Amino acid sequence: MKKLMMMLAGALMWGATANAQTDIILRGGFATNQFVGDSYEHSEMNPGYNVGIEFNNYIKNGLYWNSGLLFGSRGYKYSEGDKNASASYKLRAHNLQIPLTIGYKYDLGGGIALDGRIGGFFSADIAGKEKTEGNILGFGGSTETKIGDIEGYKRCDGGLIIGVGLWYQNINLDFAYQRGFAKLYDHTEGGASNFLIRLGYAF
Repeated sequence: MKKLMMMLAGALMWGATANAQTDIILRGGFATNQFVGDSYEHSEMNPGYNVGIEFNNYIKNGLYWNSGLLFGSRGYKYSEGDKNASASYKLRAHNLQIPLTIGYKYDLGGGIALDGRIGGFFSADIAGKEKTEGNILGFGGSTETKIGDIEGYKRCDGGLIIGVGLWYQNINLDFAYQRGFAKLYDHTEGGASNFLIRLGYAF
């Protein structure tokens, strides 16, 4: 899996640098990290991150296609109980992501521009763990399990991306939504739902 991801990343970088009309963008910022669906009705956000390099490859005027290689997170948390008895669960996975979108950048003048894009993504979890904690009348404990040791855990995901961005010269403030369609486990219903807020700089 790691070799495949590196080969894809190399192909993306070659394709981007071969095009003279290309912005190379370094981006990084906050991700909400949540799961939605029937199995996650009472779950909560587990804040995460998303950083990496992307390429806007311009087709004509402001029309472009976008791809890159990102390092991010996904997960959620869940808790219930009171001061006498409580239980909590937290999952955080770290993954490599490859987006592929098409968009348009509209120049407003004075170095200011707006852009929007839509498309899909593929991701593969490479590390992470789940943590469970329990407490009854002040007595309790916790356990941690690496995702590779979780039975039935699905490392790969794919889904939809919708994004908008504000540009001032080479500086970008990007807002995006990712909706994963893959199950986390065989027995669950629902998928990842992440809002991204990132700062970027284009070279």
